[in-house]
Amino acid sequence: MNSFEAYFKIAKKYSVTSLMYLIIFFVIAIILVKYTDKSTPETFKSTKVDIAVYDKDHSDFSKALYQYLDDTQSIIELEEDNSVWKDYIYTHKVEYILIIPEGFGNRMENGDAQDSLISYQAPGSKYSMFVEMKINNFLKLFHVYMELGNSREEAYRLTEDTINQGVEVNMNTKEQEEISYHNIYFRYICFILPSILILGVTPCIGAFSRKEIQKRISCGKTGYMERNIQITLATVIHCMVFPVILVLAGAFLYRNSMNGTQTFLYSCNIFMHTLACFGLTFAVSRFLPGDNVRSMVANVYSLGSSFLCGVFVDRIYLPDSVQAVGHAFPAYWYMDLNEIIKNWNGSSEQIGILGTSLLMQLGFAAAFLCFGFAVGKKIKI
Repeated sequence: MNSFEAYFKIAKKYSVTSLMYLIIFFVIAIILVKYTDKSTPETFKSTKVDIAVYDKDHSDFSKALYQYLDDTQSIIELEEDNSVWKDYIYTHKVEYILIIPEGFGNRMENGDAQDSLISYQAPGSKYSMFVEMKINNFLKLFHVYMELGNSREEAYRLTEDTINQGVEVNMNTKEQEEISYHNIYFRYICFILPSILILGVTPCIGAFSRKEIQKRISCGKTGYMERNIQITLATVIHCMVFPVILVLAGAFLYRNSMNGTQTFLYSCNIFMHTLACFGLTFAVSRFLPGDNVRSMVANVYSLGSSFLCGVFVDRIYLPDSVQAVGHAFPAYWYMDLNEIIKNWNGSSEQIGILGTSLLMQLGFAAAFLCFGFAVGKKIKI
């Protein structure tokens, strides 16, 4: 058996992991295409929770609290009966019931009203804790303003103004409208591709570096040069299978939203990134013996480079220091080109980014290969 055939027998053993990664990736991509809501959110509105409130105190504090809850929540009038409460809470017709007991106002004035309110919450309600948080915040502020000598009306106004203070948030609807799902698909390829190659290709290359294997194949009739050519050719074919599958799948899934130029540019970017990942895979194969270690390296590298290079979070939200570190990964330059392809118009600026990104990824491939040869210079493949 020649080295070429032996390589793919080894690759077959580790093909399950690669296929698993690809299947998960394609399932997510299909869900993204078929079921993603493409509507653009325009405003944020606070949700009013259905609650019931019983004021048995009728003090300035209790009246202010009732008014605040009436303004911010939806108060449902219920009969004061335990059986009615239980029915409404069980069916989630109300999410929260508050009872303000007699003497609550006096306790507030003395500063010992903690835990004096009686409340009932719907089981499993995600709103009850927010209602309680609003009540506690209101009472603390209202108590302070009353202690400062303000009337109930003035203290309520000041408390409401304080609570409603916040940071103005504007939604960038322009960016939302420019979302292209084919661009998101090709963006995440640079997260999945290093993992596939490190886990699927590294053990195949590493197998030929073992001393016992070297001694065995050196006894064969195949010469050293021919043997290395066979292994190199098998490795290149193995590595290029994955980007071909990814590109063809992307072209099929997004055939209605991509033009031919974009498909070609995405393909060039992926194949150049594959070369960079191949160099990394070769370097890793020279000094990582165990499957567990390879898996750890694959996950750490893929996740780390993706976070630092703007795959998971757009670069406009990343600090300059993080982006500076991201320059040390080929994924950064992959993302540079990926981001301009979605709005490609062939301008001189875009062509410059195209050339820089492709050359930088090629440079990373050469650097990783040189590092791999340097690490394994005493190991003859």
